[in-house]
Amino acid sequence: MGATVDAADFTGLLMADGAPVKDLNDCTRLRPEDQSQLEDLIPG
Repeated sequence: MGATVDAADFTGLLMADGAPVKDLNDCTRLRPEDQSQLEDLIPG
């Protein structure tokens, strides 16, 4: 059996408190101006 692995680059994204985004969970606390970039991170 195998698995498919996707990766995302969070470079440049900041959470509302100014801390850098490190993982997908941090994306739930993005700054409003960075939220539109989520569409590019997650493959459809």
